[in-house]
Amino acid sequence: MSYGPTVSHYRREHAPNRYYLPSDLSATDMYKDFQSIHGDTAATYVLYCKKMREMKISLVKLGKEECELCVTTIQHQKNMGHTDTIATEICSTCSSYNEHKRIAEMCRVAYRSDGETALPDTLVLAVDLQKVIQLPRIEGLKSIIFSQRLLAFNQTFAPAGKYTKSFPVVACTWDESTAGRSANDITSTFQKVILHYSKMKKITFWMDNCAAQNKNWNLFLHLILLVNCKEVEVQEITLKYFETGHTFMAADSYHAAVEKKMKTKAPVTIDDFKDVLECAEKNVTVFQMHHQDFFETRQQISQYALKNIHPRPYMDKMKQVVIQKGSYALKYGDSLNMGAVLGSVMLFTKKQLKVVSSTSFDLFQDLHFKQLPRGIELKRKTALLKVIFPVIEEDKKEYWKTLAEKETSDTDEDK
Repeated sequence: MSYGPTVSHYRREHAPNRYYLPSDLSATDMYKDFQSIHGDTAATYVLYCKKMREMKISLVKLGKEECELCVTTIQHQKNMGHTDTIATEICSTCSSYNEHKRIAEMCRVAYRSDGETALPDTLVLAVDLQKVIQLPRIEGLKSIIFSQRLLAFNQTFAPAGKYTKSFPVVACTWDESTAGRSANDITSTFQKVILHYSKMKKITFWMDNCAAQNKNWNLFLHLILLVNCKEVEVQEITLKYFETGHTFMAADSYHAAVEKKMKTKAPVTIDDFKDVLECAEKNVTVFQMHHQDFFETRQQISQYALKNIHPRPYMDKMKQVVIQKGSYALKYGDSLNMGAVLGSVMLFTKKQLKVVSSTSFDLFQDLHFKQLPRGIELKRKTALLKVIFPVIEEDKKEYWKTLAEKETSDTDEDK
Protein backbone atom coordinates (compact mmCIF):
# COMPACT_ATOMS: atom_id res chain seq x y z
CA MET A 1 0.00 0.00 0.00
CA SER A 2 3.06 2.29 0.00
CA TYR A 3 2.21 3.58 -3.50
CA GLY A 4 -1.05 5.17 -2.34
CA PRO A 5 -3.67 3.11 -4.22
CA THR A 6 -7.18 4.55 -4.05
CA VAL A 7 -10.64 3.09 -4.24
CA SER A 8 -12.61 3.24 -7.47
CA HIS A 9 -12.99 6.56 -9.30
CA TYR A 10 -16.23 7.14 -7.42
CA ARG A 11 -16.17 5.21 -4.16
CA ARG A 12 -16.04 1.78 -2.63
CA GLU A 13 -19.67 0.96 -3.58
CA HIS A 14 -18.65 1.17 -7.23
CA ALA A 15 -15.99 -1.57 -6.95
CA PRO A 16 -16.04 -3.21 -3.51
CA ASN A 17 -12.62 -3.71 -1.90
CA ARG A 18 -10.71 -2.92 -5.09
CA TYR A 19 -7.91 -0.36 -5.23
CA TYR A 20 -6.45 1.43 -8.25
CA LEU A 21 -3.03 2.86 -9.08
CA PRO A 22 -2.42 5.59 -11.69
CA SER A 23 -1.47 4.70 -15.26
CA ASP A 24 2.09 6.01 -14.93
CA LEU A 25 2.88 3.04 -12.67
CA SER A 26 3.55 -0.49 -13.89
CA ALA A 27 3.84 -3.83 -12.12
CA THR A 28 7.37 -4.22 -13.55
CA ASP A 29 8.56 -0.91 -12.09
CA MET A 30 6.95 -1.68 -8.74
CA TYR A 31 8.62 -5.10 -8.65
CA LYS A 32 12.03 -3.57 -9.42
CA ASP A 33 11.52 -1.12 -6.57
CA PHE A 34 10.54 -4.01 -4.31
CA GLN A 35 13.77 -5.84 -5.24
CA SER A 36 15.90 -2.78 -4.54
CA ILE A 37 14.51 -2.68 -1.00
CA HIS A 38 14.16 -6.37 -0.14
CA GLY A 39 16.69 -8.05 -2.42
CA ASP A 40 16.42 -10.21 -5.54
CA THR A 41 15.49 -13.35 -3.63
CA ALA A 42 12.61 -11.89 -1.59
CA ALA A 43 9.94 -12.95 -4.11
CA THR A 44 9.58 -13.79 -7.78
CA TYR A 45 7.79 -11.47 -10.19
CA VAL A 46 4.98 -14.02 -10.57
CA LEU A 47 4.46 -14.15 -6.79
CA TYR A 48 4.57 -10.35 -6.56
CA CYS A 49 1.81 -10.04 -9.19
CA LYS A 50 -0.19 -12.76 -7.45
CA LYS A 51 -0.05 -10.79 -4.19
CA MET A 52 -1.25 -7.67 -6.01
CA ARG A 53 -4.27 -9.60 -7.26
CA GLU A 54 -4.95 -11.00 -3.79
CA MET A 55 -4.86 -7.46 -2.38
CA LYS A 56 -7.25 -6.42 -5.20
CA ILE A 57 -4.87 -3.76 -6.49
CA SER A 58 -5.22 -2.86 -10.18
CA LEU A 59 -3.49 -0.47 -12.54
CA VAL A 60 -5.69 1.93 -14.48
CA LYS A 61 -6.20 0.75 -18.07
CA LEU A 62 -8.73 2.93 -19.83
CA GLY A 63 -10.96 1.17 -22.31
CA LYS A 64 -9.87 -2.30 -21.16
CA GLU A 65 -12.38 -2.92 -18.40
CA GLU A 66 -14.46 -6.06 -18.54
CA CYS A 67 -17.76 -6.86 -16.89
CA GLU A 68 -17.05 -9.05 -13.87
CA LEU A 69 -20.49 -10.68 -14.03
CA CYS A 70 -19.97 -11.60 -17.69
CA VAL A 71 -16.46 -12.97 -17.10
CA THR A 72 -17.48 -15.07 -14.09
CA THR A 73 -20.64 -16.40 -15.78
CA ILE A 74 -18.80 -17.37 -18.97
CA GLN A 75 -16.33 -19.30 -16.82
CA HIS A 76 -19.25 -20.88 -14.98
CA GLN A 77 -20.78 -21.99 -18.29
CA LYS A 78 -17.48 -23.52 -19.38
CA ASN A 79 -17.16 -25.38 -16.08
CA MET A 80 -20.75 -26.63 -16.09
CA GLY A 81 -21.20 -27.16 -19.82
CA HIS A 82 -24.09 -24.68 -19.90
CA THR A 83 -25.17 -22.45 -22.78
CA ASP A 84 -27.30 -19.30 -22.78
CA THR A 85 -30.32 -21.04 -24.29
CA ILE A 86 -30.22 -24.47 -22.66
CA ALA A 87 -29.34 -23.57 -19.07
CA THR A 88 -31.65 -20.58 -18.52
CA GLU A 89 -34.55 -22.59 -17.11
CA ILE A 90 -32.46 -24.85 -14.88
CA CYS A 91 -29.64 -22.52 -13.77
CA SER A 92 -30.27 -19.27 -11.90
CA THR A 93 -26.74 -18.03 -12.69
CA CYS A 94 -27.26 -18.38 -16.43
CA SER A 95 -30.75 -16.93 -16.19
CA SER A 96 -29.46 -13.84 -14.37
CA TYR A 97 -26.69 -13.53 -16.95
CA ASN A 98 -29.15 -13.53 -19.85
CA GLU A 99 -31.25 -10.86 -18.17
CA HIS A 100 -28.08 -8.83 -17.52
CA LYS A 101 -27.15 -9.00 -21.22
CA ARG A 102 -30.70 -8.05 -22.25
CA ILE A 103 -30.67 -4.95 -20.05
CA ALA A 104 -27.15 -3.99 -21.18
CA GLU A 105 -28.25 -4.12 -24.83
CA MET A 106 -31.43 -2.14 -24.04
CA CYS A 107 -29.29 0.60 -22.43
CA ARG A 108 -26.86 0.68 -25.34
CA VAL A 109 -29.66 0.99 -27.91
CA ALA A 110 -31.28 3.82 -25.90
CA TYR A 111 -27.95 5.65 -25.54
CA ARG A 112 -27.30 5.51 -29.28
CA SER A 113 -30.84 6.61 -30.01
CA ASP A 114 -30.52 9.66 -27.73
CA GLY A 115 -27.46 10.82 -29.67
CA GLU A 116 -28.68 10.07 -33.20
CA THR A 117 -30.41 13.43 -33.70
CA ALA A 118 -29.45 16.72 -32.07
CA LEU A 119 -32.79 18.28 -31.12
CA PRO A 120 -33.15 22.06 -30.55
CA ASP A 121 -32.89 23.30 -26.94
CA THR A 122 -31.90 19.77 -25.92
CA LEU A 123 -28.60 18.31 -24.71
CA VAL A 124 -27.47 14.74 -24.03
CA LEU A 125 -24.37 14.35 -21.85
CA ALA A 126 -22.37 11.30 -20.81
CA VAL A 127 -21.06 11.80 -17.27
CA ASP A 128 -18.13 10.07 -15.59
CA LEU A 129 -15.40 10.78 -13.07
CA GLN A 130 -11.99 9.97 -14.52
CA LYS A 131 -10.05 7.24 -12.77
CA VAL A 132 -7.01 7.79 -10.62
CA ILE A 133 -5.05 10.95 -11.45
CA GLN A 134 -2.14 11.83 -9.15
CA LEU A 135 -0.04 14.99 -9.08
CA PRO A 136 2.73 15.65 -9.84
CA ARG A 137 2.91 13.49 -12.95
CA ILE A 138 6.65 13.10 -13.54
CA GLU A 139 7.44 9.86 -15.32
CA GLY A 140 10.79 8.14 -14.89
CA LEU A 141 11.48 9.41 -11.36
CA LYS A 142 10.94 6.56 -8.93
CA SER A 143 10.88 8.85 -5.90
CA ILE A 144 7.91 10.73 -7.37
CA ILE A 145 5.98 7.81 -8.82
CA PHE A 146 6.20 5.79 -5.62
CA SER A 147 5.29 8.64 -3.26
CA GLN A 148 1.78 9.30 -1.90
CA ARG A 149 0.87 12.01 -4.34
CA LEU A 150 -2.06 14.40 -4.51
CA LEU A 151 -5.31 13.16 -6.05
CA ALA A 152 -6.78 15.27 -8.85
CA PHE A 153 -10.35 14.85 -10.08
CA ASN A 154 -11.93 15.29 -13.50
CA GLN A 155 -15.72 15.00 -13.57
CA THR A 156 -16.51 14.93 -17.28
CA PHE A 157 -19.74 15.89 -19.02
CA ALA A 158 -19.25 14.85 -22.66
CA PRO A 159 -21.88 15.44 -25.37
CA ALA A 160 -23.16 12.23 -26.91
CA GLY A 161 -23.52 11.43 -30.61
CA LYS A 162 -24.53 14.32 -32.86
CA TYR A 163 -24.43 16.77 -29.94
CA THR A 164 -20.61 16.78 -30.21
CA LYS A 165 -20.94 19.06 -33.25
CA SER A 166 -22.59 21.86 -31.25
CA PHE A 167 -21.43 21.43 -27.66
CA PRO A 168 -18.03 21.13 -25.97
CA VAL A 169 -16.85 18.56 -23.50
CA VAL A 170 -17.23 20.12 -20.05
CA ALA A 171 -14.68 19.08 -17.44
CA CYS A 172 -14.96 20.05 -13.77
CA THR A 173 -11.61 19.67 -12.04
CA TRP A 174 -10.24 20.08 -8.52
CA ASP A 175 -7.70 18.41 -6.25
CA GLU A 176 -8.22 16.65 -2.94
CA SER A 177 -6.98 19.64 -0.94
CA THR A 178 -10.07 21.52 -2.21
CA ALA A 179 -12.74 18.81 -1.89
CA GLY A 180 -13.19 15.06 -2.10
CA ARG A 181 -15.57 12.92 -4.16
CA SER A 182 -18.47 12.50 -1.78
CA ALA A 183 -22.07 12.50 -2.98
CA ASN A 184 -22.35 16.22 -2.21
CA ASP A 185 -19.10 16.96 -4.06
CA ILE A 186 -20.34 15.21 -7.19
CA THR A 187 -23.76 16.88 -6.86
CA SER A 188 -21.93 20.23 -6.81
CA THR A 189 -20.52 19.50 -10.28
CA PHE A 190 -23.99 18.71 -11.61
CA GLN A 191 -25.20 22.07 -10.34
CA LYS A 192 -22.23 23.82 -11.97
CA VAL A 193 -23.03 22.29 -15.36
CA ILE A 194 -26.81 22.74 -15.16
CA LEU A 195 -26.37 26.42 -14.32
CA HIS A 196 -23.97 26.70 -17.27
CA TYR A 197 -26.68 25.26 -19.53
CA SER A 198 -29.57 26.93 -17.71
CA LYS A 199 -31.14 28.21 -20.97
CA MET A 200 -31.65 24.70 -22.36
CA LYS A 201 -35.12 23.16 -22.23
CA LYS A 202 -34.17 19.53 -21.73
CA ILE A 203 -30.96 17.88 -20.47
CA THR A 204 -30.33 14.14 -20.35
CA PHE A 205 -27.45 12.71 -18.34
CA TRP A 206 -26.15 9.19 -19.06
CA MET A 207 -24.19 7.65 -16.18
CA ASP A 208 -22.98 4.44 -14.64
CA ASN A 209 -24.79 2.85 -11.71
CA CYS A 210 -22.61 4.23 -8.89
CA ALA A 211 -25.12 4.43 -6.05
CA ALA A 212 -22.87 6.60 -3.90
CA GLN A 213 -22.75 9.60 -6.25
CA ASN A 214 -24.79 9.19 -9.43
CA LYS A 215 -27.80 7.45 -8.00
CA ASN A 216 -28.89 8.63 -4.59
CA TRP A 217 -32.00 10.19 -3.10
CA ASN A 218 -30.34 13.44 -2.05
CA LEU A 219 -29.05 14.04 -5.59
CA PHE A 220 -32.61 13.54 -6.84
CA LEU A 221 -33.98 15.96 -4.23
CA HIS A 222 -31.41 18.59 -5.12
CA LEU A 223 -32.08 18.34 -8.86
CA ILE A 224 -35.82 18.73 -8.21
CA LEU A 225 -35.11 21.95 -6.32
CA LEU A 226 -32.62 23.16 -8.93
CA VAL A 227 -35.05 22.65 -11.82
CA ASN A 228 -37.73 24.52 -9.90
CA CYS A 229 -35.64 27.56 -9.01
CA LYS A 230 -36.15 30.75 -11.01
CA GLU A 231 -32.50 30.95 -12.16
CA VAL A 232 -32.91 27.79 -14.26
CA GLU A 233 -35.03 27.67 -17.41
CA VAL A 234 -34.55 23.93 -17.94
CA GLN A 235 -37.95 22.27 -18.16
CA GLU A 236 -36.86 18.65 -17.76
CA ILE A 237 -33.84 16.72 -16.52
CA THR A 238 -33.56 13.01 -17.22
CA LEU A 239 -31.01 10.70 -15.61
CA LYS A 240 -30.37 7.43 -17.43
CA TYR A 241 -28.22 4.58 -16.15
CA PHE A 242 -26.13 2.02 -18.00
CA GLU A 243 -26.09 -1.59 -16.88
CA THR A 244 -23.18 -2.28 -14.53
CA GLY A 245 -20.11 -3.47 -16.42
CA HIS A 246 -21.32 -2.10 -19.77
CA THR A 247 -20.82 1.62 -19.31
CA PHE A 248 -18.52 2.72 -22.15
CA MET A 249 -19.55 6.23 -23.21
CA ALA A 250 -18.35 9.50 -24.73
CA ALA A 251 -16.70 10.55 -21.46
CA ASP A 252 -14.40 7.52 -21.64
CA SER A 253 -13.09 8.59 -25.05
CA TYR A 254 -12.21 11.99 -23.62
CA HIS A 255 -10.49 10.38 -20.62
CA ALA A 256 -8.34 8.35 -23.00
CA ALA A 257 -7.37 11.58 -24.78
CA VAL A 258 -6.44 13.14 -21.43
CA GLU A 259 -4.22 10.18 -20.54
CA LYS A 260 -2.51 10.42 -23.93
CA LYS A 261 -1.92 14.15 -23.56
CA MET A 262 -0.40 13.70 -20.08
CA LYS A 263 2.34 11.55 -21.60
CA THR A 264 3.62 14.58 -23.54
CA LYS A 265 2.42 17.37 -21.22
CA ALA A 266 2.93 16.01 -17.72
CA PRO A 267 1.03 18.09 -15.12
CA VAL A 268 2.76 19.15 -11.92
CA THR A 269 0.02 21.38 -10.46
CA ILE A 270 -3.76 21.54 -10.77
CA ASP A 271 -3.35 24.47 -13.18
CA ASP A 272 -1.16 22.26 -15.36
CA PHE A 273 -3.81 19.56 -15.23
CA LYS A 274 -6.42 22.11 -16.26
CA ASP A 275 -4.24 22.97 -19.28
CA VAL A 276 -4.08 19.26 -20.17
CA LEU A 277 -7.86 18.99 -19.98
CA GLU A 278 -8.29 22.02 -22.22
CA CYS A 279 -6.00 20.77 -24.99
CA ALA A 280 -6.79 17.03 -24.84
CA GLU A 281 -9.46 17.59 -27.50
CA LYS A 282 -10.41 20.51 -29.74
CA ASN A 283 -13.61 21.65 -28.06
CA VAL A 284 -13.35 21.58 -24.26
CA THR A 285 -14.61 23.89 -21.50
CA VAL A 286 -12.92 23.46 -18.13
CA PHE A 287 -14.33 24.64 -14.81
CA GLN A 288 -11.71 24.69 -12.09
CA MET A 289 -13.74 24.07 -8.95
CA HIS A 290 -12.86 26.04 -5.80
CA HIS A 291 -14.02 25.25 -2.28
CA GLN A 292 -16.78 27.87 -2.56
CA ASP A 293 -18.31 25.85 -5.42
CA PHE A 294 -18.92 22.82 -3.20
CA PHE A 295 -21.84 22.51 -0.82
CA GLU A 296 -23.81 20.25 1.46
CA THR A 297 -27.53 19.94 0.88
CA ARG A 298 -29.89 20.74 3.75
CA GLN A 299 -32.97 19.11 2.25
CA GLN A 300 -32.45 15.39 2.68
CA ILE A 301 -34.59 12.28 2.82
CA SER A 302 -34.56 10.00 5.84
CA GLN A 303 -34.78 6.21 5.84
CA TYR A 304 -37.91 6.61 7.97
CA ALA A 305 -39.55 8.70 5.25
CA LEU A 306 -38.54 6.18 2.58
CA LYS A 307 -40.09 3.31 4.52
CA ASN A 308 -43.38 5.18 4.67
CA ILE A 309 -43.61 5.70 0.91
CA HIS A 310 -46.07 3.30 -0.70
CA PRO A 311 -45.35 1.75 -3.06
CA ARG A 312 -41.70 2.18 -2.17
CA PRO A 313 -39.37 2.86 -5.12
CA TYR A 314 -36.20 0.76 -5.18
CA MET A 315 -33.17 2.60 -6.49
CA ASP A 316 -31.28 -0.48 -7.67
CA LYS A 317 -34.07 -1.19 -10.18
CA MET A 318 -34.22 2.34 -11.60
CA LYS A 319 -32.94 2.80 -15.13
CA GLN A 320 -34.24 6.32 -15.61
CA VAL A 321 -35.32 9.23 -13.46
CA VAL A 322 -37.29 12.21 -14.81
CA ILE A 323 -37.53 15.59 -13.08
CA GLN A 324 -39.81 18.29 -14.47
CA LYS A 325 -40.22 21.98 -13.75
CA GLY A 326 -43.44 22.78 -11.92
CA SER A 327 -43.47 19.44 -10.11
CA TYR A 328 -41.80 18.31 -6.89
CA ALA A 329 -42.50 14.64 -7.61
CA LEU A 330 -39.90 12.23 -8.92
CA LYS A 331 -40.76 10.09 -11.94
CA TYR A 332 -38.84 6.85 -12.39
CA GLY A 333 -38.83 3.64 -14.41
CA ASP A 334 -37.05 0.29 -14.59
CA SER A 335 -36.94 0.32 -18.40
CA LEU A 336 -35.48 2.60 -21.07
CA ASN A 337 -37.78 1.37 -23.80
CA MET A 338 -39.79 3.95 -25.69
CA GLY A 339 -43.16 4.50 -24.04
CA ALA A 340 -42.18 2.77 -20.81
CA VAL A 341 -44.60 3.53 -17.98
CA LEU A 342 -43.05 5.72 -15.28
CA GLY A 343 -43.92 5.63 -11.61
CA SER A 344 -44.21 8.80 -9.55
CA VAL A 345 -43.20 9.43 -5.95
CA MET A 346 -43.06 12.40 -3.58
CA LEU A 347 -39.77 12.29 -1.67
CA PHE A 348 -40.35 15.47 0.32
CA THR A 349 -42.23 15.32 3.60
CA LYS A 350 -45.25 17.62 3.94
CA LYS A 351 -43.16 19.93 6.09
CA GLN A 352 -40.32 20.03 3.57
CA LEU A 353 -42.69 20.52 0.65
CA LYS A 354 -44.31 23.49 2.34
CA VAL A 355 -40.88 25.11 2.74
CA VAL A 356 -39.39 24.40 -0.70
CA SER A 357 -42.55 25.25 -2.67
CA SER A 358 -42.90 28.62 -0.95
CA THR A 359 -42.26 31.68 -3.12
CA SER A 360 -39.79 32.90 -0.49
CA PHE A 361 -37.61 29.76 -0.72
CA ASP A 362 -34.13 30.45 -2.13
CA LEU A 363 -32.20 27.28 -2.96
CA PHE A 364 -28.81 28.99 -3.00
CA GLN A 365 -29.42 30.52 0.42
CA ASP A 366 -30.50 27.12 1.71
CA LEU A 367 -27.31 25.34 0.62
CA HIS A 368 -24.37 25.15 2.99
CA PHE A 369 -21.39 26.18 0.84
CA LYS A 370 -17.94 25.25 2.08
CA GLN A 371 -16.17 28.06 3.89
CA LEU A 372 -12.73 26.45 3.79
CA PRO A 373 -10.93 23.98 1.52
CA ARG A 374 -10.79 20.36 2.67
CA GLY A 375 -7.00 20.26 3.10
CA ILE A 376 -4.57 17.37 3.31
CA GLU A 377 -2.77 15.97 6.33
CA LEU A 378 0.23 18.16 7.27
CA LYS A 379 2.51 15.14 7.78
CA ARG A 380 1.69 13.86 4.30
CA LYS A 381 2.17 17.29 2.72
CA THR A 382 5.57 17.73 4.37
CA ALA A 383 6.77 14.32 3.16
CA LEU A 384 5.53 14.97 -0.38
CA LEU A 385 7.15 18.40 -0.63
CA LYS A 386 10.46 16.94 0.52
CA VAL A 387 10.36 14.51 -2.39
CA ILE A 388 9.12 16.78 -5.18
CA PHE A 389 10.79 20.14 -4.49
CA PRO A 390 14.25 19.10 -5.73
CA VAL A 391 12.86 18.11 -9.15
CA ILE A 392 10.15 20.67 -9.99
CA GLU A 393 10.48 24.17 -11.42
CA GLU A 394 10.64 27.11 -9.05
CA ASP A 395 7.39 28.67 -10.28
CA LYS A 396 5.49 25.44 -9.49
CA LYS A 397 6.48 25.39 -5.82
CA GLU A 398 4.07 28.11 -4.68
CA TYR A 399 1.08 25.88 -5.49
CA TRP A 400 2.47 23.12 -3.31
CA LYS A 401 3.49 25.43 -0.48
CA THR A 402 0.00 26.92 -0.25
CA LEU A 403 -1.96 23.64 -0.28
CA ALA A 404 -4.53 23.74 2.50
CA GLU A 405 -3.67 21.60 5.51
CA LYS A 406 -5.53 19.67 8.18
CA GLU A 407 -4.54 17.62 11.18
CA THR A 408 -6.24 14.28 10.51
CA SER A 409 -6.22 11.99 7.49
CA ASP A 410 -9.28 10.77 5.58
CA THR A 411 -10.60 7.28 5.17
CA ASP A 412 -11.07 5.89 1.66
CA GLU A 413 -14.76 6.72 1.92
CA ASP A 414 -14.00 10.43 2.36
CA LYS A 415 -11.57 10.84 -0.52
